[in-house]
Amino acid sequence: MAGPMAGSFVVMMGLLSAVILRRTWLSVPSALPSGWWWPLPFLIYVAFQVGTLGATPGRGWLDGLNWGWMIAGFWVSLHVMREPSARRIVWFGVSLITLGLVALAGYQRLGDASWLPAGRTQIPQFLERSGGAFGAPNNLAGWMILILPFAAVVGLKGQSEGRWGRWIAVLVLIGGSAALLWTYSRGSWLALGGALMIWPMLNSRQSWRARWIRVLGVMVLFGVAGTGVYLTVPKARERLDRLYHQSGELTRPILWRAAWGNVRTNPWLGTGGGSYEVMLERHRPFRFWDE
Repeated sequence: MAGPMAGSFVVMMGLLSAVILRRTWLSVPSALPSGWWWPLPFLIYVAFQVGTLGATPGRGWLDGLNWGWMIAGFWVSLHVMREPSARRIVWFGVSLITLGLVALAGYQRLGDASWLPAGRTQIPQFLERSGGAFGAPNNLAGWMILILPFAAVVGLKGQSEGRWGRWIAVLVLIGGSAALLWTYSRGSWLALGGALMIWPMLNSRQSWRARWIRVLGVMVLFGVAGTGVYLTVPKARERLDRLYHQSGELTRPILWRAAWGNVRTNPWLGTGGGSYEVMLERHRPFRFWDE
């Protein structure tokens, strides 16, 4: 929704300005943190795309502002998170948000499936899936798969968060796992499993044998959990069966082929930020009416 997006963008830019002016209440180092320049080439690329090539300039600038919002958040995090007390504040804040999303997802499953915040009503195709405060269940699932690995680490061996922080992490892990299941988001389940299988391979302090053992353990754990969910949760079984019988997806490959057609048409510069919906008309197959 435009209102919350505009408000959050203003807040994030205000925080970024405070960081730049060194007017924060935390005793953070004054030097720029390592890695601050990483997003700059991409930010320049985004500005070029939406400023010169976009077929729909309004949509392009909206997309560009979303990228600017995320990069501003990245800069604020790099600067502020060097302070241990700030990390605790962020962890408790993220935990509070996550548990709030779990409560909303539970209400949608056990109470009113059509309810959404800000006076919205859930669309019919998502009535059997929880979206929490988000409209799309995949967005709630995306939040959870970002948070759950960190909750597991904090719950198992978190030190700076303290005893209460570890108990909250366990609560986030249990509640977030339930909310992730209620989304019935197949792609998110696969993404989390894939990420956790890659994770042990990145630990250079362990031998390759130890890494492969951990990968095998993750595979076994997900295999057991997935089998249990498949056998006991009818909606999950229906979604997974559909994934198998449709060989993955039906509509999304059409969108991917259209995107590849745009790449082939303009392989170097692209078609401009925010212009995909317009360019889709060049490649739209007969009887496909999705936007």
